Amino acid sequence: MSATKTLNSISDAGGSSVTVITAEDIANSGKETVAEVIKGVPGIDIASSGGIGSTTSIFMRGADSKNVLLLIDGVPTNDPSEMSRAASIANLTVDNIERIEVVRGPLSSLYGASASAGVINIITKRGGVESSVYGGVEGGSFGTNKFYGGATGMKGLFDYAVNVSRYRTDGFSTVDERNRCINPGNAEYEDDSYENTTWSGNFGLKLSSVASLRTVLRYTDAALDYDASNADSSVNSSDTKSFNGRIALTLDTKPLFSTFSYDFNSIDRDYTEGTTVNRYHGYLYDLGWQGDIAATANNTVTVGLNYQNESLDNNAWGTAMDKSVDTKSAFLQEQWHIGEFDLVGAVRFEDHETFGNKTTWRVAPSYVLGDTKLKFSYGTGYTAPSLYQLYSTASDWGPSGNDQLKPETSRGWDAGFEQKVVDNLKFGATYFRTDYDDRIDFVSGSGYVQVPGKTKTSGVESFVEWNPLEQLFLAGNYTYTYTRNPL
Repeated sequence: MSATKTLNSISDAGGSSVTVITAEDIANSGKETVAEVIKGVPGIDIASSGGIGSTTSIFMRGADSKNVLLLIDGVPTNDPSEMSRAASIANLTVDNIERIEVVRGPLSSLYGASASAGVINIITKRGGVESSVYGGVEGGSFGTNKFYGGATGMKGLFDYAVNVSRYRTDGFSTVDERNRCINPGNAEYEDDSYENTTWSGNFGLKLSSVASLRTVLRYTDAALDYDASNADSSVNSSDTKSFNGRIALTLDTKPLFSTFSYDFNSIDRDYTEGTTVNRYHGYLYDLGWQGDIAATANNTVTVGLNYQNESLDNNAWGTAMDKSVDTKSAFLQEQWHIGEFDLVGAVRFEDHETFGNKTTWRVAPSYVLGDTKLKFSYGTGYTAPSLYQLYSTASDWGPSGNDQLKPETSRGWDAGFEQKVVDNLKFGATYFRTDYDDRIDFVSGSGYVQVPGKTKTSGVESFVEWNPLEQLFLAGNYTYTYTRNPL
C-alpha cells in the first residue's frame, strides 16, 4: 500500500485518502492511457496541450504538477530534465498494469520532495502458478491501430510477466479552427500522428526460504507530430525514450522484513522544429534499504534509508546545461491498529546537497464506528527547486534560472468520512486544505521567482458507489477546489 510503503490493505491506511484502480477497472474502462484512467479520480485534474501523446500534466487538490510524485513499482519517474521536475505521464499506456494507487495529501515524510500534494503508484502484474500467453489487435477511426501480446507464468522458483504493445494513430490537426486563418495558404491541414512502443517485464526469483530477488523494467519509445501554438505545422516532432526499473532483494527474517533496492529512471526527449533539434536528458538513481518490523500484533515499525542522485544534460535553444544533485534521507514510520482505531505516523530527515537539512512529518488517524469510518490526516511537505529552475540560462524570452531559489514548504490537512448504507451502497466526503510557502513560479521578464506569502488550496472531495447487481457497478464523484495565490 503506497500510503504506508508496506503490504497493507486500504483499511489499514489510517486516515489517508486512497483510491485504488484495479486491472479489472482498467479493462472495463476501455481506455488506453494512464492519464485517461486516473482522470476520474477525486481530487485529480489532467490537462493536455493536445491529443494523445501531447504534453500532459497532473494536478492534485489544486497544487502544481511538480507537487505530485509518480511511481512505477515504487520507482520515482518524475523527469529531472523537465522545467519543474513534473511527472512524465503522456506516454504511459495501461499495458501490464495490476493496479494504480492514488494517495492524496502531503507524503513528503515517506517519499521526500515532489510528494507534497500526493503520490500515484502504478503497480505492474506478476507471474502466477498458471501460465498464459495472450495477444490482440485493435483498430479505430483516424487510422488508429494497436497490436499487443504477452506471457505470464512460473517455472519452478522463477516467475515472470512480460508484455509488448505497439500503438499508432494518424491523429488530426490540433490547431483551433478559429486560428486557421493565420496560415490561409494551407488548403488542407496535416494530421498530427502519434506512435508508441512499450515493453515491460516483472521477474521474480526465490533464492531461498527467506530471500527473493525481483526485477521490474519498463521501456517506452514514443513519437509525436505537433503543431505550433497557433498554426498548423508539418515540421515539428518529438521523440521520447524512457527506461526505468528496479532491482530489489528481500529478506524475510522475522520479525524483520528487509528490502534492499536499486531504482533508476532515464528519460530522453528530442524536439525537432524545422532544422533545429532541442535535446533533454534526465536521469535518476536511488539506492535504498527499508526494514519493516512487526513489533507486536498491533504495531508495525518501518525504517528506511535512501541515497538519491538526479541529473540533467540538456542541449536546447542554443545553450547546454549539465547539472546534478544528490539527497540522503532517513525515515521512520509507526503503524498502530487497536480495535477499530488505526494510527499512522511518520517523520523523515533529508540532507539535500544544495539546501541542507529538511524534516517533514505526518500523522493520519482513523476510527470505525459501526458503518461509519472517520478519518483525518495532517502533514508537512517540501519541494526543492528543480535543476532547470536553478541553473537554466537566459533566452530570447528573458531571464530564466535563479540560483537564489529555496525550497517550497507546505502544511496540509484533511478530514472526512465514509458511510456504508447497505453492503452494496456507500458514500463519503473529505474536506482538504494545504498552504504553500515560498511557492516557485515563472514570471515573464523575471524568470523563476519565489512568490511571497502563502498560496492556499482547499476544497471538498465526495463520492458515491452502488453495486446493485454482480454485473453492474455505478460510481460518481465530485471535487470542488479553490486555490488562492497571494496578491
